Amino acid sequence: MQKVTFQLRSKLKEGDIGYLTFLHGMIYSEELNLDMSVESSMVNELLEFLQNYDEQKDSIWLLEQGDRVLGSIAIVGEKNKVARLRWFALHKSARGLGLGKFMIRKAIAFCSAKNYEKVYLWTFSELESAKKLYQNNGFQFVSSETHDMASGKIEEQKFVLQL
Repeated sequence: MQKVTFQLRSKLKEGDIGYLTFLHGMIYSEELNLDMSVESSMVNELLEFLQNYDEQKDSIWLLEQGDRVLGSIAIVGEKNKVARLRWFALHKSARGLGLGKFMIRKAIAFCSAKNYEKVYLWTFSELESAKKLYQNNGFQFVSSETHDMASGKIEEQKFVLQL
């Protein structure tokens, strides 16, 4: 039996922004039946992140198996010692192996090292496994918002971790 290895890369390279947009779009379309407006928002947000990237307050990690990107997670530093966890996703083939937990803990450790006092995130209410992972790592549900999309109503939930 061949051993499957994964690695977490923290430097973006050519094609990553497009691939992360594709990966998230594919996951959200298949699992939540969301339309392309999510991809449109995401590509704009990722480009803004790339243009304003500051390694003193921001970080992004890509989970790879060989030359395939199977997941991502990022921290975007904000004002007043607050950070936002963004773009956390795992391809189906990388789930159930403890990789999500590893990635969340890596992001939280980065926030602690940068002296953030609070980390928050928004997630879709239907993503039960992700919400459980957040809660198992200390995030608390604080609020929700419902949005109208072409594919129907979707509820986003905000979770916060006090460090």
